[in-house]
Amino acid sequence: MNLYKRLVVFLIALMWLTSPALAEQREKRTFYVDGWHIKADLLSPTVKNNVKLPMVILLNKAAGDRKAYSDLARRLFDKGFASLRVDLRGHGESINQGHFDPKSRDSFKILEGTYKDISIVTQWVHGNSKYNAVAIIGASYSGEHMMLAAQTSGYADAYIALSPGSFSDASIDKVDASRKPWFFLRSEVELPFFDEIFAKLGEKSKTAKIKIVEGGSHASDMLIDNPALEDELIAWLILKLK
Repeated sequence: MNLYKRLVVFLIALMWLTSPALAEQREKRTFYVDGWHIKADLLSPTVKNNVKLPMVILLNKAAGDRKAYSDLARRLFDKGFASLRVDLRGHGESINQGHFDPKSRDSFKILEGTYKDISIVTQWVHGNSKYNAVAIIGASYSGEHMMLAAQTSGYADAYIALSPGSFSDASIDKVDASRKPWFFLRSEVELPFFDEIFAKLGEKSKTAKIKIVEGGSHASDMLIDNPALEDELIAWLILKLK
């Protein structure tokens, strides 16, 4: 290979390696709330010229952790989204004041202030000039808490609730009143009270999207067991945020 061809190959390789589509920012973040050290993973495309990005905050289910969203975060990145995978208090690595154990009745007290974690994270995103929109994906109990968090941090631009089994009547009443897009999902096979919650959602909300997913996976497990569902959620987020 002559010198000219070597130079062309080098320049093409350099362009590929430095392509904005491939450049990424990874960062470990800690948020401090009520003495809790809330751990999170940031994944973001690296952009120039003050280009702003949509951000998706990913919240764990009860007795789960942020690792459940590893694949979704990568897919979001490929579509130009930043994401923040959060271990809420008592879960994953956010256990400096205790660990949530669903078998212990006293352990459920840990969950009561979860909305504060979500509020602090949301406020951080709202105050960061890198992001022009924010969506929140909650799973199981964190679906209710992301609505509670909005009362102090303001509403995000879009919400996805995966199997929100504790979603209250008060929160259902706020779905349309929030004037934000909502997407609710549950599996066909969930605990009986899901039927009542989703019936009320269908009755009271005129704007929310509601989907019943085949099988019996709960919350973020639906994404693991139905990879195509991640693409559907991302397509919905693109429609609502971009």
